[in-house]
Amino acid sequence: MIQNVTFLAESAYIQNLSSFMDVDPYRVRVFYAPHSLVSILPKPLPLIVFIHGLGAQINQFEPLLNYFGQVADVMAIDLPGCGESPLTDRRWELYTTDALATLVLRVIEEKCPKRKVILVGHSLGALIAGTLALRLRERCVATVLLCPKAGISQEERKVIRFITRLPEFAFNLLRKRDRVYGPHYTSTDRLWGDKIPECKQNGWS
Repeated sequence: MIQNVTFLAESAYIQNLSSFMDVDPYRVRVFYAPHSLVSILPKPLPLIVFIHGLGAQINQFEPLLNYFGQVADVMAIDLPGCGESPLTDRRWELYTTDALATLVLRVIEEKCPKRKVILVGHSLGALIAGTLALRLRERCVATVLLCPKAGISQEERKVIRFITRLPEFAFNLLRKRDRVYGPHYTSTDRLWGDKIPECKQNGWS
């Protein structure tokens, strides 16, 4: 049985700044890179939080984490069942948009309580970011939505429910199939387009 499939070797940058958090009932991997000067600035800059889409992972945002990490604190999360975060509980209600927005908020509050934030979400992450922005109200300085969906149809909900019931090895095989064409698979083409090959290569997660 395939337990863990790594589709892209992680850089030392991602590995060294990532750790696991237990946020009951989840266990998630969190990337957090505090800017070296944030603590001495008179007004701390907003925390920039990156939220990936279904089946993606922290690696997807590495070029952006590197870039924006030069001017602010940056954070990214492997959502449950994605990247290195295990799928510890298969109850459907734990993976709704509202539930995942609550999870991201709990991680933010644990790492950087009361900080203002900028949310960057891709695909499903855009839905989570939008939901979280409404909760944070004035604490959310800006929201960046990459390839957002206006909503999830009933048919798509059925597919998502089906996916959550798959054993881990089957889900990993589906992810591997999505990457047959290397960095030019559908998900990264939507995110990066065809004019940023370096970013697309890093996005091949």
